[in-house]
Amino acid sequence: MTLVDGPMAAALAQHRDRCNAIVANARRTYVDFDTTILENHIRGPLRDVVDSCDRISPGSGARVLAAVFDSVVELVGQHRLGGGSHDPLLAALPGLARILLDEPRKVFGSLANAVVHLHHCGLSVGEWLTRVTTAAADGNPTMTMRAGQVAAWLLGLSQYRDSALSVAATLSDAAFSAAVGVDGVTATDTLRRLRDNRWWRPGRTPTGAPSVAHRVGAFRGFGGQFLSPPRVGVRAGHIVVCSGPDAWLLHADAWGATLTRTEPQSIDFPRPQRLSFPRGSPGQCRRYRGHHGAHGAHQLSGAGRGARPMTTVTTAADARLEWQRRWSDALALWSRFTRLREPQLCTTTEQANRSGLDGSFAMIRLTDQLVVIDLQQVIMRNLVDLPLEIMGHEIGHHILCPANLTDQARMLARMRWALPGWKAPHRPWPTSTPTCTSTTGCNAAPACAWTRCIAG
Repeated sequence: MTLVDGPMAAALAQHRDRCNAIVANARRTYVDFDTTILENHIRGPLRDVVDSCDRISPGSGARVLAAVFDSVVELVGQHRLGGGSHDPLLAALPGLARILLDEPRKVFGSLANAVVHLHHCGLSVGEWLTRVTTAAADGNPTMTMRAGQVAAWLLGLSQYRDSALSVAATLSDAAFSAAVGVDGVTATDTLRRLRDNRWWRPGRTPTGAPSVAHRVGAFRGFGGQFLSPPRVGVRAGHIVVCSGPDAWLLHADAWGATLTRTEPQSIDFPRPQRLSFPRGSPGQCRRYRGHHGAHGAHQLSGAGRGARPMTTVTTAADARLEWQRRWSDALALWSRFTRLREPQLCTTTEQANRSGLDGSFAMIRLTDQLVVIDLQQVIMRNLVDLPLEIMGHEIGHHILCPANLTDQARMLARMRWALPGWKAPHRPWPTSTPTCTSTTGCNAAPACAWTRCIAG
């Protein structure tokens, strides 16, 4: 075991009773509190922070340690340190020593809360900390926190666009350049262009061709927000996405797209367009010149339901290889512990019909939990690029309603005696059927003439 020495040893000795009380309380609060992780951070990042603070202002390291120690212990108890989301923050703390000197508890708490939010949204915590560390070089905590807010917006939190633009106007050119992550940009000109065009990004040349900027939202079974296919409407100039009784505001710009909860009220949905056809006499259909040319670009069924266009997979044999490769990924959508037998990927509809698949292109059999896919129908419906979505959907039937009908009946038979007030369904015997008159009960069954004994 490596002993702690130098400024860190002096800081721990100065606050020994308080630190021991904090750790003892954490061990009572968190039953699986890992003191080894805390010791590693004391000997590593926290020691470096104390050393950095003492080099800037002698004696300040002990005060900074006392201010952040309880927060670090809490992060260990919440499993956010030691392989968790906040390891990059502790590693970056020595570079943030200048902004920790005045209000260490407030600054560290703000940074820790920001990391929680960034990690929850799936954004790069490391890139954000790099920009914040660069902005902290002048030692101004307020300027650094504002630069961090702008950096969070530019890394994908588009719901903060308006507030970040207001805050960015107060930044120096150096802090603004650090927040943007591009060297040499001037705050005045860049902010003007960002306000005028939400799709403009510094350092990027527009191609002029339409492109998909972001993908937002997903089925709730795959970790998304939508329980049913969403509808898009408008309220007060803002895009609102509705799914069932829930509604979200859609925030989008060149940097990201996010959904935030809102009330499903006063939303204007576009009216569906009605198609009109020329009338003819009953039972007749008029033909017009150019009809084939006007409709020569029909999409296959399924293309209008969000299916992506096919790329390189055009045959059932190619699709079979690709879908086999993605099977493990489809299982992992639900859990890394999900296990099912390999799917049956049928290259023809006839083969799928022989496996019991009829009237659809995918199913999971209740008899043996086998996923069956009709790849011929998948290709015809232009769904070949959706192996995760389709196979993950079928796996979901097993996850949400496991086993088969026989197992369900056995489970109910074993559980029924523990269900209060539950009465087993009983169908009375027909009145024309005589009942067993044996007075010896089931023990007489071997000698009983009845093929079915009611008592048994």
